[in-house]
Amino acid sequence: MRIGYLTHQDIRAWFNEPQWDRAALIPLPSINNALVTITAQAIDMLAIDPTWFDDIRWLAALVEVAEWHHIHVVMLFRHLKTSLRHLQPGAGPEAPPVPHTSPCVTVDTQSNILRHHGQPLALPPKAVTLLQILAENPAPIRLDAINAMGITEHGRTPWTQGTFKAYIHILRKTLGTSHVITVPHRGYRFSGC
Repeated sequence: MRIGYLTHQDIRAWFNEPQWDRAALIPLPSINNALVTITAQAIDMLAIDPTWFDDIRWLAALVEVAEWHHIHVVMLFRHLKTSLRHLQPGAGPEAPPVPHTSPCVTVDTQSNILRHHGQPLALPPKAVTLLQILAENPAPIRLDAINAMGITEHGRTPWTQGTFKAYIHILRKTLGTSHVITVPHRGYRFSGC
């Protein structure tokens, strides 16, 4: 068992039972490191102390990404007594169709399978949604504009800064950095091959 953890405390306070003696405890020193570790499926369980986060919105992003990659999430609490709480995976929201394709990128929104140069790559539903938004807008787009679109045009729930950056990271890791371009002070845009 490989357990990645985000906590400022000694992790053994939670994993002190004999059943955890052979578990590999892997510190995740940053959000980016946690995202890379989760998407590479280099851990079997993610242990999170909510007080570790400066911005709690990152907690939701990490839990969603871990859930999509079928990595168990354990919340670490210190209130009253040190304890573990396991979160059960659930079904995520259905992704809307992606009408845009480029010569090298196509998306099957029913199965959330992205094909890049014909090779199938899996994406979480929210990443498919973000890819659709980027692909539909040739100009760079920012988080506030995406949230405005979600409220007025597509009925999507607003994105947080944490989920937005997490899914930009996932798209770049899946497609490569040349397909999701940062335009300084203007946002992000999709670039086909």
